[in-house]
Amino acid sequence: TAERVEPALRDYWRTEYGFVEWINDAVADGRLRVETPERAAHIFQSLIKGVGVWPIVFGRKGTSRKEILLALQEAVDVFLAYYEVRSSHQGR
Repeated sequence: TAERVEPALRDYWRTEYGFVEWINDAVADGRLRVETPERAAHIFQSLIKGVGVWPIVFGRKGTSRKEILLALQEAVDVFLAYYEVRSSHQGR
């Protein structure tokens, strides 16, 4: 049931790879603007898994290491484009 699963999922997203702590530290340092660190971590991990894990799991052939690395870099860029705090002369 949802009541049993939700606490486990919350703990999973809070602790997976320490990424939520990293986000909290980046927010405290003024580098990221994030309202819900757990959600931001989930979004980041979904981006990474979407371009780096699921294509392999589903047997997508013909993807080179270079293409995978480029896709992973783009996922990082998308995350930072949304959450990164930019100085006034950089926009956003």
